[in-house]
Amino acid sequence: MAKKKQLAAIIHLGSERVTMQLIEYTDLYAVTILDEASQTVRLGEETFKTGRISTETMRALIDILKGFRRLMKDYGIKDYVLEATTAVREARNRTFFLDQVLVKTGFVMDVINLPQEIFRKIASLSYHLESHKKKVEHKGGHLLVDLSSGAMGFTYVRRGEMEYQQNLHVGLIRMKEYFTRNEQSSIHFGEALREYIRANLFPVMQELENKPVESMFISGVESSYLPRILKKKPDKKGLIKVGAGDLEEILLRLRSLSPRQLTKVYALSEEEADLVLPAATLYEELIRAAGSPFVYIVTNRFIDGIRALYIARQKDPAFMAYMQSIQMSQIRGVARRFGTNLVHVGLVADLCEAIFKTVAKSEGLDGADLHLLRAAALLHGVGKFFSLRAGKLYNYELIQATDFLGFGPDAQQTIASVSYLFSLPSPDALSPEAYDREISATPAVAKLAAILRLADALDVSRKQKITGCRTVMKENQFRVIVTSREDLSLERWTFEKQSGFFEEVFGLTPILEQVER
Repeated sequence: MAKKKQLAAIIHLGSERVTMQLIEYTDLYAVTILDEASQTVRLGEETFKTGRISTETMRALIDILKGFRRLMKDYGIKDYVLEATTAVREARNRTFFLDQVLVKTGFVMDVINLPQEIFRKIASLSYHLESHKKKVEHKGGHLLVDLSSGAMGFTYVRRGEMEYQQNLHVGLIRMKEYFTRNEQSSIHFGEALREYIRANLFPVMQELENKPVESMFISGVESSYLPRILKKKPDKKGLIKVGAGDLEEILLRLRSLSPRQLTKVYALSEEEADLVLPAATLYEELIRAAGSPFVYIVTNRFIDGIRALYIARQKDPAFMAYMQSIQMSQIRGVARRFGTNLVHVGLVADLCEAIFKTVAKSEGLDGADLHLLRAAALLHGVGKFFSLRAGKLYNYELIQATDFLGFGPDAQQTIASVSYLFSLPSPDALSPEAYDREISATPAVAKLAAILRLADALDVSRKQKITGCRTVMKENQFRVIVTSREDLSLERWTFEKQSGFFEEVFGLTPILEQVER
């Protein structure tokens, strides 16, 4: 039986361009782009300078989106995803802009944060490389550098594990706008820019000193013109492979030309030419720091990542599982950095899942909740790195302050709140005013925290005495049947202490049973 074809519009409002793809698809790799519309905007430059979206720019963007609506109607397309990034996110009047867009176009616009941006770019690269279909065999490290108009991200992966991820709110336009026009015309500008970049990248450079980089991938705004300068076409996966030394020579040549010369020699637009110097200087510094023999220029676009995630959520659980594994890999890296016992929290996460799957359907919980619960389980002890006495406070603040790829503010708040509720001596889900932090104390958060408290109790000794676990829910009882040949006195007593909160939240009495097999 032939798969049913579906239609959708994928729209991205970026700092310099607003783009829409109209697609027809049956699965992740059976996609036809029916039409594409794109319009240049100067949104980033305006927002980064003034902190606001002007009325004139609002009107222009709304007119573009109205045009998109008409095109969608011509194709009979109703489903869509519309995401905005840095420029809208940082506009102080974005609430009014989002309301105007909704009222005048009918579009609901999602404004995503920087970690969600980087996640979509990794999704785009993974989609084209078909990473979720391959077994990780390489031993060397890979560094992904993403440079946009308003920010940059650094992601280091080795042996399939994300060992380092940091994002900076310093992008190409910000670098340029940091200096006045007079300063940019000075003969000392090039060296001052290099020192400015080195100062901002110092923590990243320090981290790279001890990490072998087999290959470096660069993506972002420069990928639109670098292929023209290199006179190379991307391969089927959207990559252009260049020797690091060869690329350094090209970057040096680019830095020696003025913006006017760049527009003539390489047919760049004025906007592109203005950003060449900061981009070239940044990449020179990173190539030298990484020491990678090869650099891959990623020509895949941000909108490809939005499209891949939109379709995969409906059609491709294997791809989504792979992307979630990337998230968990980063979380394990954060936990490792702060001295967490990974064996313990890994077991707790598995025990959480065993408990969760038994209660999920009856309690209105879903796969997204399980993903957040596993994240909280891996991170529930990181605050003790800073203070054993005030670990719960540091735990909450650290989770809130860390960029976790793909998690929005609400999801991050949930993870932090679950971790905080877990650490309280006797949490009361009905009295959030009693907490010394403004946490999210919704019933769903309380349920996840209750599960985590019960699961952690089963390995409170950190000795991994339990080798198996299954759970049974019957009438008003919740039986946790564990396999172990060891003395579980400490685990049993702790389990009983933690049972009260679980019983209050779920209305079920937890009972621990031990079997020896």
